[in-house]
Amino acid sequence: KDVHEQPCKQCVTCHFCRQKTVDTKTWCPCALKKGRIVGGRSRGALCGTCLEMRYGENIEEALSNPDWRCPVCRDICNCSGANCLRARRNLFPTNQLVNEAERLGDKSVGHYL
Repeated sequence: KDVHEQPCKQCVTCHFCRQKTVDTKTWCPCALKKGRIVGGRSRGALCGTCLEMRYGENIEEALSNPDWRCPVCRDICNCSGANCLRARRNLFPTNQLVNEAERLGDKSVGHYL
């Protein structure tokens, strides 16, 4: 549900789930890049849920670490975005792998892949 008038300057879109919300997101220096960048403009912003489920990382730890870089910068992004790294490498979209990763005992989808 939209909380703010559009276009909203307070909300940030999660790179993975693409939900534009006011909840806490990660931040990466790549967000300062200008022009068209691989992974799209929201590549450094991930919500806590996606960061945990897709990469096995904690948002508080990511935010407290000044050296933290987003999954796109670290070349481990597993999103299905057309402008992101998996698509550019012609790898299959990861779709809904959370349940399969958990069933097999993996900490996250990133660990599963």
